[in-house]
Amino acid sequence: GRLADEFRRDAAAARAVVPIEAARAAAGLGFSRPDGGTVEYRGEPGGLMRRTALAGSSPSREMFRLTERAQPVFAVEESDGITVAVLSFEGDAGSAWRLEAIVGRDLRFVEGLDGNGVQGEAE
Repeated sequence: GRLADEFRRDAAAARAVVPIEAARAAAGLGFSRPDGGTVEYRGEPGGLMRRTALAGSSPSREMFRLTERAQPVFAVEESDGITVAVLSFEGDAGSAWRLEAIVGRDLRFVEGLDGNGVQGEAE
């Protein structure tokens, strides 16, 4: 759906991702883009909020409505030098789904950045 598409697109265009911390767990994820823009995903009562502050445009917010029992869970995982942003939901009667997106995937062809969106060393 639309949420999955936006999440994957935001992760792929990001240079980095960090958990937005709460009292006991990540309350969201913050993506940093090479152009200085940011995109945040946060759990809110009744849904999931996507906030964008992109270079050259006004900040915006978009709410994805969820059922009352659907609780978003956020994580950042590392494996073999690849950073993966994870958004999962736990819902009614033990139902769950998990969405994973590789951070910086779209930056692998940008000069001066490695495949994970990190500035490479000058040679």
